[in-house]
Amino acid sequence: MSDTRSDLSLPKQEAGLLFRAEMATTSFFLGYWKHLATVIVLGLLGILIYGQYDANWRRHQRAMTAQTSEEWAKLPAQAIPGQLTDDQKTTMQSVADALVKDAAGFSGPAAAEAHLKAAELYRILGKPDQQKAALEGAVPHAKGPLYYAARSSLANLATEQGDNETAVKIYKDLMDEMDGYLAQQAALNLGMTYEAMDRDADARSVYVQFQGKWPNSPIAQQIQARIAHLDATQPEGVAAPEAPTDHGAPAPAPAPADDAKAPE
Repeated sequence: MSDTRSDLSLPKQEAGLLFRAEMATTSFFLGYWKHLATVIVLGLLGILIYGQYDANWRRHQRAMTAQTSEEWAKLPAQAIPGQLTDDQKTTMQSVADALVKDAAGFSGPAAAEAHLKAAELYRILGKPDQQKAALEGAVPHAKGPLYYAARSSLANLATEQGDNETAVKIYKDLMDEMDGYLAQQAALNLGMTYEAMDRDADARSVYVQFQGKWPNSPIAQQIQARIAHLDATQPEGVAAPEAPTDHGAPAPAPAPADDAKAPE
């Protein structure tokens, strides 16, 4: 009988791979479900907070834009720069001051636009100090074209006040900070500022570098026209500087022709 019972005993069965994986997963979730729930709740809370922040930010932008439009509508319809009446000047001054004051409580592109509009009014009124303050107020809130408009207007104002070095620095910064057409426009303005400073060699260098960097630019013809103008005004007997080679060094000058006859 003992032999019979031995024959009937079954071998111990090993748990299957899928069963063991299921048990391990169940054990993991039972042990860490609180942590997983916390992560999920925090994620949903972060999404909710960001959504609220984005909605509030957009609402503030619309509110600032509406205030700007409301103030702008107060401007006299027939105001002609240089022919303003005292009442028109007073109204424009009031609107500009209100735009700056309103923008102080906001941020983003709407605040930048309000500062830029105020700066334009101060320019028309001949108030360069207030114009400069408004432009500087726009810079921290501006990006892209608005940023370029604020910085380039500061450069123009500096040029009008005889501070060409500040204008040069601004345009150099814009060439590094901006992309595409805005960087190209900054390069053109830099070259023209050099021309105004009688630094023709620096201007030509900027234009030549422009041609190498942006050969298909929409303002390439303007650049070529500036180079032709510089070449036309070059004193007789002074050759224009050579364009840089691919390695940045000037191209070698051709050897002078030897007109003298060799001795026989």
